[in-house]
Amino acid sequence: MEFGFFVFAIAVIPVIMFIYSLRRVRSCLEHRRSRLLAFVEMPLIIALSPLFVTCSMLIEAQLDPEFIGRSFTADTVSRTDILLFSYDQALRGALFDFVEVFKVELSPIEHECNSILFCVSMFLFRTANGIAASSLIFASFLSARAALAKPSGARNAEGDGTARHDPS
Repeated sequence: MEFGFFVFAIAVIPVIMFIYSLRRVRSCLEHRRSRLLAFVEMPLIIALSPLFVTCSMLIEAQLDPEFIGRSFTADTVSRTDILLFSYDQALRGALFDFVEVFKVELSPIEHECNSILFCVSMFLFRTANGIAASSLIFASFLSARAALAKPSGARNAEGDGTARHDPS
């Protein structure tokens, strides 16, 4: 069995994350409360999605003994290696090219592209984490813009920010 259900799940979850992130961006444009929720939701997606990916890969490795050899360059791969690989891929997506440029690597293993579904799922996973990070940046920008656009009241002659009523 070359392509198992759990590898397919690895490919589907990023698509769901992608759609959710795009809906969150749209919601951030319309509602202040949604921008505040984005500050919680998007980091949670980036932090927790690798755990799901790790679990999916570990289950797939149990069901298909050739999964590890087909998917990774190392001969022996531990559970910790797979966990670090998942977080490494999430950070590569969320931090854009920072990880690539500065050679920041968490994982001692790399993936091989012998399984097109696995490669596509890793691409989607990284893209979804990048969109989650972009949504967080976008929500920050909108919140900062909204804070700067609020009228602070007319300033009085002393410049203390308190509004004075001019009876004339």
